[in-house]
Amino acid sequence: MAAIPLNKFKTITHTVTDAAVGIYTCPPGVASLVIFGNVSNVGQGSSITSFTVKHSRSSIDTEIVKNARIPHQDAMSFID
Repeated sequence: MAAIPLNKFKTITHTVTDAAVGIYTCPPGVASLVIFGNVSNVGQGSSITSFTVKHSRSSIDTEIVKNARIPHQDAMSFID
């Protein structure tokens, strides 16, 4: 019998835009835990990135971070 992996670590990257983006969808019948989340602003000059992080389940959105602002060449962990 094959062993079922209990821990599976993934790195997901995405360029932030002004549209909502799903970065992870948990498969049916599986429980998942996000242990780290980071957003960085690699923009030039005086650009400021603003973002919101939500957990969505069954059409219910729970905001984790709302309208966080990151100056250029800086980063923020949104899960501590």
